Amino acid sequence: DDIYGIINGVKLGYGQAIVSRHLIAEIDNIRIIPHSREVSNPVVLYYNENRYLTKFQSKVIQTLQEETAKFLEKS
Repeated sequence: DDIYGIINGVKLGYGQAIVSRHLIAEIDNIRIIPHSREVSNPVVLYYNENRYLTKFQSKVIQTLQEETAKFLEKS
């Protein structure tokens, strides 16, 4: 949920992102790249393995690992 962190990463040259146009309307050093076909890039979720996780955070990670694949399959 850190959309502004993602935008900052793009501003620093770390890659591309798909975000709502209104979020970047006032930013001069980001350009919009038109895509004529579906954009297909991997989504990477990560966390620091050695940090303390609450029960809630652990459950979220477990649920993502177990349930996400079925929503990403192409029909």
